[in-house]
Amino acid sequence: MAALLGIVGFVLALEGNAVLIALAGGATVIHFVARRMSDAVVSFLGHALFAVAATWLVGRLAFDATFGSDFGMPETMPFLNVRAVSDLTVIILTVIILAVVSTLAFSSANTRILYRASAHAALLAWMYSELSPLADGQAYSTIAWGIYATIILVAELRMGRVWAVRAGVATLLLVAAKMLVVDPAEVEAIWRILLFLGFGGTFLTLSFFLQSLWKPDESRDERNAA
Repeated sequence: MAALLGIVGFVLALEGNAVLIALAGGATVIHFVARRMSDAVVSFLGHALFAVAATWLVGRLAFDATFGSDFGMPETMPFLNVRAVSDLTVIILTVIILAVVSTLAFSSANTRILYRASAHAALLAWMYSELSPLADGQAYSTIAWGIYATIILVAELRMGRVWAVRAGVATLLLVAAKMLVVDPAEVEAIWRILLFLGFGGTFLTLSFFLQSLWKPDESRDERNAA
């Protein structure tokens, strides 16, 4: 109750971006309290508060992706503006909450999957909302998504986490779908050529080194077998 009242006080005292950060930060604090107390009810309160912040973030990112992050405001630099930093802060707090939730004995696998998927999707939407309003922004967002997906795939192949490898592959497939469906109508011909050649080479390289990059977590497999 003390944590909730404190959060409400911050929300009443702050405005705009600070309120969003306060909500996500409050959810993070409540999850730390839940871990300290090992209390499922307190953890549920943290989930509920985070749902409010997540809904707000989704609405902002959807609006920014449609109208541009600088809609109705002076022109701002991508990623280097208050709204972008605020959104990224909430995404980082989502990852922190995931780390805390993963240590709770009463936390379900579906809850952890939901937080992982939320952070992943929000980061993709954040990059798109910041880059798409630029000239040739669709090309930039495609490149950013592709680099991000490739990093995830290569890193997780080395770490041997199957679910994360699948997330990386799914994101690369999303990039390919964007190039086929969205980019032809939005991107200049030279960019389309470069994107198709670049990502074609990326897919070919990844497929060639896939076997050598894969390092399954044998200790995890042994624990699951036990």
